[in-house]
Amino acid sequence: MKTLCEQICGVIKRKMYKDTATDIWPAWNPKSDKIVFVVELTKKTNISRNYLYDYDLEIIENERYCSAFEKESYMVMEKEKELLTSQIYDDIDRLQSLQKKVSTYSKELMDKHKNITAIFPSIVRSVGYFKSGKHRFIESLCISIRVEKKVSGLIPLEEELITRYLGTFPTDVIAGDFCCLGDRPNDFHENIKIGSAIHAGLKTDKGEMLGGTMGCFVKHKLFGMCCLTSAHIVLSQAENQEVLKDGYREYDRNSLKPVYQPISKNLSQFGQVVAAACNEGQSDTPGVEVALIKVLCRQPTSGSFPLTDSKRTPTFAFNSGNIADAKLVRPLTEVFKFGIETGPTIGLLGIPGVSVRYRGGIRLENQIVVMPKKDAPFAKHGDSGSPAFIGISCPGTEAAIGLVSGGFDSGQVLVTPIHAALKAVHCPPYLHRFEDADSGFNDEGCESMDCS
Repeated sequence: MKTLCEQICGVIKRKMYKDTATDIWPAWNPKSDKIVFVVELTKKTNISRNYLYDYDLEIIENERYCSAFEKESYMVMEKEKELLTSQIYDDIDRLQSLQKKVSTYSKELMDKHKNITAIFPSIVRSVGYFKSGKHRFIESLCISIRVEKKVSGLIPLEEELITRYLGTFPTDVIAGDFCCLGDRPNDFHENIKIGSAIHAGLKTDKGEMLGGTMGCFVKHKLFGMCCLTSAHIVLSQAENQEVLKDGYREYDRNSLKPVYQPISKNLSQFGQVVAAACNEGQSDTPGVEVALIKVLCRQPTSGSFPLTDSKRTPTFAFNSGNIADAKLVRPLTEVFKFGIETGPTIGLLGIPGVSVRYRGGIRLENQIVVMPKKDAPFAKHGDSGSPAFIGISCPGTEAAIGLVSGGFDSGQVLVTPIHAALKAVHCPPYLHRFEDADSGFNDEGCESMDCS
């Protein structure tokens, strides 16, 4: 059946002549058990169905299709923010039970349903979104399941219906494609800073340089001064899969894994990947995909951040080295991050305990979710690896909670917990403290190598 449907998809594409189809995929209707072919178009096109009469088609315009489902996901997020603002959920035991249920069943669900991108613990369900005048929100604990492809009333051919309940918790299926937030970084710094643009020579599917954001600094007992970032910025999907097999891997100089800052014709190496960790986590531990980069030259002198194009810059420097467990922090707490694409932004902490699956197939448990505070995005492509902080409005209490890894079109951004990331790459349970920001490391401390 799968092979036959793939052949039919090819026939449909050839018959469409000049019409632009980004994708054609087979689905089945659970009410009639009929096969339907979903045709995704990049633009509105008049298609004559006469020459396609052999097949049942569901034709969708990608822009409107993505916009409609993005809107539903956005509305759910805004409703959740509204409920969290108006009330503090007092049944903590039941909320913790929901978070544990997500972790317990996420692997089984993702193994069974390849279309699932993430599983969220939530306090609101969206019902009847595509039924005119019948859309409503139900305020109750539920399991919000994001799927890559969703067309009302149709299920991708090799998928099954997702169960309506997990234990006593109802499920809510919403379209949402998770994307890693790597992109094209730039800006040179004589002394590297948190939030600097970095890359490791990897390319995107379009052949462009893949880069991201430098995370916080940490003093490793073996490697000395290092910085953290998301592994997908400096390792390919295949390399990440290799790390996943062992959970942790170290690299020596012969591995040739240099890291540069920024992108330019004259490459400016500042460090080298010396270790990486990738593990999916368990019901009570977060999953991580993190890389440790040894700083070889252009040593950091403080926990300050670079200026952005708009000259916006944080009013504080992260010199304390403090970290915090987001699970112990109240939802809607303000979260600050600095990324190379969006610069300094403020978001709101959501309900933690999200399970997500990267496009490379790697699944991560117990991730932190951050929602945009207003209409401005918390993070975009290029911001992967950005550290996220709480407590910046009260000097001396600021603490890192994690590293930005990816997000959804609705604006929700996922953050890998910092305590788990540090533990995974054998670092101490704290970040580097700049005792005197005016007299830190300098370029004279570079190792004897050519970093130009």
